[in-house]
Amino acid sequence: MPQEYENPTYPLLQWLEDFSFLLTEARKSGMDNLPELLRERFYERYPDSPYAEENYERLRHAFVYLINHLRDFDVDSIAVVGDSGSLITDWLLSALYRIYAAVPTFMLSYDFKTEFVLRLAKEQEEYNKHNG
Repeated sequence: MPQEYENPTYPLLQWLEDFSFLLTEARKSGMDNLPELLRERFYERYPDSPYAEENYERLRHAFVYLINHLRDFDVDSIAVVGDSGSLITDWLLSALYRIYAAVPTFMLSYDFKTEFVLRLAKEQEEYNKHNG
């Protein structure tokens, strides 16, 4: 079921806010300084969290995965990829959360099958339609 898993050390809403920050910065500033900007954000936003570094790694790996597979997600309105920018749905970001917030850290660099991620995103879309 969509959205049943929630990482207690990195709630979904924080994930979505941090991912939104990352996507905005990527559009504004390009990709070169993103890891440093994200790391700074985590230490400013979560100064006392013992999980800040781990959550930074989870989000960073999910972002790299998304960038590497972005064109694969340009189906069924999950993402729309264009020359001047892209639109990423919260369904896709939630699907990535369901993977990257849940797996053990040694699996963060795995190249998960895009079909699996798409299935999770479509499940999330249906869940959101029926549950607001």
